[in-house]
Amino acid sequence: MVGVLENGAGPTVMLRADFDGLPVKEDTGLDYASTDTVVDQDGNPVPVMHACGHDPHVVSLLGMRAV
Repeated sequence: MVGVLENGAGPTVMLRADFDGLPVKEDTGLDYASTDTVVDQDGNPVPVMHACGHDPHVVSLLGMRAV
C-alpha cells in the first residue's frame, strides 16, 4: 500500500513498515494459534506465523501524520 500525505511545499519524507510471517510452527496450543502453511522457494510446505517484532513498526507508521 502506498499513501501520499501532502502538507504544502517542502521536502518529501518516505516511511516504511513491514508485517510478515516467519517459517515457524506455533506450538502455543491457543485457539487462535496460526495453522497456516506456505510453499517455500524449494517447493516444500512450511508452517508460518507472525513471531517477530514488526508490530511496533506498523503501529509507528500508522501513528504518523502530517503536521
